[in-house]
Amino acid sequence: MTMADAEQLARFCLEQLGDEVRAVGLVTDGAVEPTYMRDDLQRRYTESELDGLEDAATETAGALHGLNTYHTSLGQSHAGLFAFEDAFMLLIPCGGGEEAAYVSLERSVSEDLSAFIKRCNDELFS
Repeated sequence: MTMADAEQLARFCLEQLGDEVRAVGLVTDGAVEPTYMRDDLQRRYTESELDGLEDAATETAGALHGLNTYHTSLGQSHAGLFAFEDAFMLLIPCGGGEEAAYVSLERSVSEDLSAFIKRCNDELFS
C-alpha cells in the first residue's frame, strides 16, 4: 500500500464520517506513517502521547498480523476492530508482513457496538 492509497482512504473516511474520524495512516515495518489527524487531536496530544498512540497502532497491527499467520474455519481476516476507552481503531491488513492501514474513530461512530462491548465486559468482569 502506498501513501497515495492511504490518502485516498482518509478522503473516503472523511466523506463518510466527517469529524468522527480521528486519524488515518499506515503501519509498516513497526513504524506509523500518518496521512491524516484531526486538528484538535494534534493540539491535544503531547509528542510523548503521540508516540504512545503510534506504539498502540504498531502493537495492535502486530496482534492482527498474528491472527493471519494461520487459517481458521473463519478464513483470513479482512480487518480488526479494537475498542479503546476513547476511540475505536480499525486495522486493515495490506500487503505482506505486518503492514496495515489504520483508521481511528470516535466511539460515538457506533454507540450500539460500544454499548454491546461494554455489556460483554460487564458480564465477564462483574
